[in-house]
Amino acid sequence: MKQYHLNASQTAVWQNERAYAGSAINVISIKLHIREFPAAAVKTMADGVLRSADIFYATLNAQTPQPYFTLSDAPVTLTRLARERTAVEAFAYTENGDKTPLDKGVLYDAEVIPIREGGALLYVRFHHML
Repeated sequence: MKQYHLNASQTAVWQNERAYAGSAINVISIKLHIREFPAAAVKTMADGVLRSADIFYATLNAQTPQPYFTLSDAPVTLTRLARERTAVEAFAYTENGDKTPLDKGVLYDAEVIPIREGGALLYVRFHHML
């Protein structure tokens, strides 16, 4: 397991995060309504992206005075497939997620929501250190 210390900018972000503990102030969400592909295809594409970059194998360890990223050889957390919703319901669902902080140490969360009218909504939340 490899450890990488945060640079000065990332450390400043981490300190800011501690000031706003329990909020989603440091989470960036992306919502892509992909109309031309079914949810299974969008999930396959998103999972491929997650497997392709080292940063998605990392977790943030903030238990010490000097936080650091840990890069693991464990399998990457893949995209979840949610239940089907209408487009309006899917975007309303994501509004709640936008207000929810990521779990401790987690740097991203990805979900595909099948849209009843066709296509899927790719909903990804990133820790802004990424």
